Amino acid sequence: MAELRTACLEDLVDRLRHDLGERVDLADRLEHAFVERDADMVAKAMDDLENLPGSVRLAVHEAILDWLFGGDPAAGLRAIPPLSDLPQ
Repeated sequence: MAELRTACLEDLVDRLRHDLGERVDLADRLEHAFVERDADMVAKAMDDLENLPGSVRLAVHEAILDWLFGGDPAAGLRAIPPLSDLPQ
């Protein structure tokens, strides 16, 4: 049976910023690439990721794959305000 998942880009960006730590420039470039849906920018940022220690690369790869395919199916819903909080 197919599963409906809600993915929130904000969740991915938060996790990438955590995993990248003080590498703010790379986190900013990844965020910008994802927001712009620019495959070339994503590829360049991922190429730059290859220069980082293996543990950081693995954490970022796992974060992206988990965001796309795994984890809590309702996790993205946490970023969506409850209907009662939306302007009328």
